[in-house]
Amino acid sequence: MKKVVIIQARMGSTRLAGKILSKLEDKLMLEHIYTRLTKCKNLDDIIIATTTETNDDIVEEFAQKNSYKYFRGSSADVLNRYYETAKHYNADVIVRITADCPLICPKLVDYDIDLYINGDYDLVSPLSSDKLIRGLDNEVLSFQLLEKLNSTVTDISEREHVTLHILHNPTIYKILSPKIEEYYIRKYRLTVDEKDDFRLITEIYKRLYKTGEIIDIKDVVNLLDNNRDLANINKHVEQKKT
Repeated sequence: MKKVVIIQARMGSTRLAGKILSKLEDKLMLEHIYTRLTKCKNLDDIIIATTTETNDDIVEEFAQKNSYKYFRGSSADVLNRYYETAKHYNADVIVRITADCPLICPKLVDYDIDLYINGDYDLVSPLSSDKLIRGLDNEVLSFQLLEKLNSTVTDISEREHVTLHILHNPTIYKILSPKIEEYYIRKYRLTVDEKDDFRLITEIYKRLYKTGEIIDIKDVVNLLDNNRDLANINKHVEQKKT
């Protein structure tokens, strides 16, 4: 059973273009995400899924330069991009994350994979609740279900947001919202959608990052709990509606 994480990444963000290759200390944001995912114990492959748009040529160049596996597909039809990526790399289990989460937690990814492998679910997703810190979320599903979605889903919004059709139909699909440990239950935003999001992440990396290591989420929570001025930097930013 090949377990693959697919990172959807593109330069053409509507709110903060080029953010995925912005510098955070000694690495680019996408590089930090990739490095953090290498700490997962339950993954067999890490793939960057970018688009065929010209402005994403630089993402391909970045991947090639760092010897990262990648695939290029549709910009708007993200569901198809995921399906083609997973098919190309012979994935059995797919973990979905986005390239705007520079503090993605390896322990949570491993935890959700374990829940999926050892349970009987169509989807393991914290997005079915609003408790988890935004930016630590990941989703796990099978290639078979991804293939079915790709061939049957017609709604444009549901094709743009890979698992949205599943989340819209909780009576049809078995969805598990993982139990969340107390220190992950906060209203903090650790994802990057706007400039103030990136300001906060920059400050976190400036204060906690050490070359050759990854930042522990518990340290981030402690930092924000004890420095409300930091937590308030992006408090006003609203999550984009799907």
